[in-house]
Amino acid sequence: MIVCEAELKTLSARHATVSLHTRVTREQGRFKADDLKVLAIELPKSDWLICGSKAFQFEAQKLLLEQGIGAQNIHVESFDAVGGSMPSAAKEVTMRPTVGRTVTGCLLLVGVTAFILQARLDFKFSLLRSWQAKTFYSVLTSAAIVALLVYQWQLGYLRLRGRIAEASRNYGVHIAIGPAIIFAMWFHCIKFGYALNMALRITMLASLSTGAVLGAHARSPHWDGGRRVLLGIHILLTCLASALASAAVTRDVGMKSATSRVSPISA
Repeated sequence: MIVCEAELKTLSARHATVSLHTRVTREQGRFKADDLKVLAIELPKSDWLICGSKAFQFEAQKLLLEQGIGAQNIHVESFDAVGGSMPSAAKEVTMRPTVGRTVTGCLLLVGVTAFILQARLDFKFSLLRSWQAKTFYSVLTSAAIVALLVYQWQLGYLRLRGRIAEASRNYGVHIAIGPAIIFAMWFHCIKFGYALNMALRITMLASLSTGAVLGAHARSPHWDGGRRVLLGIHILLTCLASALASAAVTRDVGMKSATSRVSPISA
């Protein structure tokens, strides 16, 4: 028996904007990730209503969040027996990120800390410094950093276009790029440098740190407000880092071009 089946069929028959699809779970099973991927692509800006047992509510919310659907678009309907004691507060459902994302986020924070410490303590890496003095090596590592920064914007592009399922799949790659950027920065230069170089490294480290916290921290209604603020800061820092990286590359190319035009003077 499907609750309000006749009424729902009447509504879908009368209105072209309403469609009805029923699923009998004991025959077809509950929704799985693959089912939700299809719906998330077809209905990228929809609200999702969940009604069922506590275990079902938790699993349904988890599946929806993993597909990149925002918590503000997920609504849960719960029922309590009449006559029971009134709960002091609704129990918050905390959504845990995958273990891989948590580990990656923690490793990224360790990498940021290690980079700052080695730069401040002036560790000596003779072989690495000899490589960094070479023009070809410097250009190669600069290109790697810029390429990684550009690729990070793919997640924002997918979300902006409403391609939620693709954005969800890309999120793990987005987080994994963080450690790759740290390694690229370390291979490019083990110091903070001065002026533009220092501003670029500080901004990138701050952007990576905020991204690491976002990736590793569990999602929950209590954290949603703070998460939005931190996400805004992360996006702002990433924009600034991208702009500074472009300026640094333009400056370096201009300096190398000017140097190549200077001919040696023979005695």
